[in-house]
Amino acid sequence: MDLTWVFDVRVVLLSVFAVLLTSYLIRRLNEKTRKLPPGPPAWPLLGSIPFIVRMRLNPLDLLSKIPEIFGDIAHLRIVGYDIIILSEYSIIKEAFHRADFSARPKPVYHTVAGRSNFGLMSASGDVSKEQRQVAYSFFRNLGLVKSSFEEKIVVEITHLMDAFRKTEGKAFSPKVMINNAMSNIICAVTFGSRHEYSDPVFNAILNALNSNLQISKSGGLFFFLHTLANVPNTPGHKIRQNVTCISTHMKKFLDDHLKDHQPDQPRDMVDMYIDKIHQHKQNGTVSSYDELNTVFSLADIFAAASETTTTTLRWLMLRMVTHPDIQKKIQDEIDDAVGRDRLPTLLDKPKLPYTEATILEVMRLNFVTPLGVPHQYTGRGELSFHGYDIPEGAIVFANYWSISRDPKLWDDPEVFRPERFLNEEGKCVKPDELTPFSIGKRVCIGESLAKMELSLLFTHLLHRFTFTLPDGVPSYSMKDSLGAVNTPVSYQLCAIPRD
Repeated sequence: MDLTWVFDVRVVLLSVFAVLLTSYLIRRLNEKTRKLPPGPPAWPLLGSIPFIVRMRLNPLDLLSKIPEIFGDIAHLRIVGYDIIILSEYSIIKEAFHRADFSARPKPVYHTVAGRSNFGLMSASGDVSKEQRQVAYSFFRNLGLVKSSFEEKIVVEITHLMDAFRKTEGKAFSPKVMINNAMSNIICAVTFGSRHEYSDPVFNAILNALNSNLQISKSGGLFFFLHTLANVPNTPGHKIRQNVTCISTHMKKFLDDHLKDHQPDQPRDMVDMYIDKIHQHKQNGTVSSYDELNTVFSLADIFAAASETTTTTLRWLMLRMVTHPDIQKKIQDEIDDAVGRDRLPTLLDKPKLPYTEATILEVMRLNFVTPLGVPHQYTGRGELSFHGYDIPEGAIVFANYWSISRDPKLWDDPEVFRPERFLNEEGKCVKPDELTPFSIGKRVCIGESLAKMELSLLFTHLLHRFTFTLPDGVPSYSMKDSLGAVNTPVSYQLCAIPRD
């Protein structure tokens, strides 16, 4: 029997083992010559994963434990990636205002785009600045200064309330209805269109988006672990497939706009991107304004804006059915300020401090993006930061979850108490330490839109309905489910018309 192949296999395996061992020993030797932030021991290949498994905690509890064990700057090693977790407000603020902490790690779906620096969410450097410029300009010029923007939101709220009325006071899950409504608002703003909740194209986009959010565990880390994404049927591999679906449909929105586009007469955000593309082509200037970046920037805006506001509103509704006393207090405030003959408007917002405080308290206690969107340290060589060496290329997370529950910042942090955001004059005041829209150079560009949506949706719904637990359901737990965002477990409620 020829045993040559056996020895060949052994040589290959020994060689692979030798390379891995040598790489591990070199890295360990290098770590001894630098001062990395505290963290668990890193195993070869697996890194800190055995420590995480051994803790036997859900991801959100783990985020609370990390600063307790390792401090406000912690270091983990995950399958070859250096992960830095910042868990103190002033440290996060300092880091995220630095240019060398403002890049994004390359997403696993860069293969779909065919380039490594693209779009809005994942772009870095000049590409990020240019793509964000269009969005900033849109919200400033077309949106927040025009009443028509509020009107678009109210149109969709009307459809949502009609859908709630059709339940006739019976128990139902509000998840899909809210998701469709919030996504339609973004469609109206971004694409200038509205879609029926049964529209197959609309649902295909939402299904792909929701799939990515569900399968991307640990606050979205799977969006950036390229090694795992190359393995079929893994979360990262599925994310690539879903992004292909979303970007394909976004390309169709762009193509439809190109057919009847009128230069310098933007109807929505798509038109503004098209104007930028044409301007730079005519001027012969080199920029990131092209169709591919437009498609992915639109996809990023759609995904981020629809899901975060959807999840926040779902948490708000869950809090209302489990805290009927607070719901009644909000309804009394709205009735006193607005009356029963008309619906609330944004002009009523200053007269609704307790309502706004409740929204802030939900944002704090049920923080939707516990780790935000990851940053990456891109300075040359290692950086000495607060006495620690930050490795070049490290992925940096802000532990907003820990900050939102820090007893040094919040009295009784686990208690749902909207009054904590009311000052002595009864006005709603948001502390700097509450950062639901991130902080620094990559702060959420849709913050103003999200605040407008939540204020209008929440006040309209509580003006027209009282939300209750279904018969036979004593209460619901506040158990969280962390994917790319922190969502409540599925629940049902009853919408009882007040008019």
